[in-house]
Amino acid sequence: MVMKAEMIYEGGTYELARDNQTGYYTADLRAIKRALPSIETYSYYPVMIRVTDEAGNVAVRTIADAEIGPDLLLIVREKQLFPLKYIISNTLGEELGYVKDADRIDMDIGNTNDFELILNTGVWTQDMYDWGYRIFIPGTEYGGILEEQKTSTSEHTITWRGYTWRGLLSQKIIQPPAGQSHLTVSGEANAIIRQVLGDRFGSLFVVDQEDSGIQISRYQFDRYCTVLDGITKMLDTVGARLRIYYDQGEPGRLNAAVRLCAVAVTDWSDELEYSQDGKLNFTTVDYRRGINHLICAGSGEEEERTILHLYVQKDGSIGISRYYTGLDEREALYSYTSAQDEETLRKDGINRLKELMNYSRMDATIDNVDVDIGDIIGGRDRITGMSLKQPVVGKILQTQDGKTSVEYKLKGEE
Repeated sequence: MVMKAEMIYEGGTYELARDNQTGYYTADLRAIKRALPSIETYSYYPVMIRVTDEAGNVAVRTIADAEIGPDLLLIVREKQLFPLKYIISNTLGEELGYVKDADRIDMDIGNTNDFELILNTGVWTQDMYDWGYRIFIPGTEYGGILEEQKTSTSEHTITWRGYTWRGLLSQKIIQPPAGQSHLTVSGEANAIIRQVLGDRFGSLFVVDQEDSGIQISRYQFDRYCTVLDGITKMLDTVGARLRIYYDQGEPGRLNAAVRLCAVAVTDWSDELEYSQDGKLNFTTVDYRRGINHLICAGSGEEEERTILHLYVQKDGSIGISRYYTGLDEREALYSYTSAQDEETLRKDGINRLKELMNYSRMDATIDNVDVDIGDIIGGRDRITGMSLKQPVVGKILQTQDGKTSVEYKLKGEE
């Protein structure tokens, strides 16, 4: 017997109520507006269903489910997508107004994780733009803190720079507990994120209290990694990603905050295929002249020097047996004399070979779907027949002369 039915949507959990007449479980909620340009002005929202029976057994279904997966993708027509409007607030989160007169705003999410706000000296006032003030687009990850100022008398501009919310997470380090070599965690993902963040950011960063439905089992963080890298890598091991968004809080209360939560990665490549037939502009690169045999030379002298041979296999994996021979074999030397042991030499050699081997790459500009960092998109080149799917690793939001554009960076893109 079903004791509880819940819907997990964009990091929030909503309990479904049973209709005694129909037997259906339902809930009403407001769709989250995706603020991106679109000809069709449709957005797509994956939903996860979690059902608990009277024995405590839990069943989870996502859009990957063969039976009901297609029914768990909400398709919503947006009323208004543009313009994206930045708001400026003081250090307490009190909103001072929209950013109206900026010459340009560049917001890099996922790569440098910083932003640049350029104002003419004639419109700048200290009351509106000052040290530690927040710039943000509500309900999105686009935002950060004003922490660097540059004045140009020749160009008559004042430039403010700072880290984005994601960038601030890269400025904190996860240290091993006293007496331990690594921090190891288990449990529900949001609870772990709260544990890792602690009070590092005061009240500015808040982790959602809702159960994410994502469980972590004995994950070991790298020694002295950043909070951003640690959480990102941890969630990646269970097919999840970190969602970051600015919550304006309740009117009249100073409780605006940057909210974090763990959500499942969405593989858009299965639901929405982008090609010359769709609204995705892309270029593809298929590089087949890479190294497939790496000779790794470690510490030692002459015949005493540690030597390892690594080979690319047919499926793209890396092993210790040769697959490519003759004309097809391409060799290179990797000298790593400071490697303390053979395992270190092997691990770093594998990373180096991954950089040198064959690869396929797709660079994309997406017009009709808002895709978050960590989600996966797919493309098909009708000209060459090449198909590829890659996770989004970065987004650049640019606003200039009242026009806004979003450029996506995919894994492997230069």
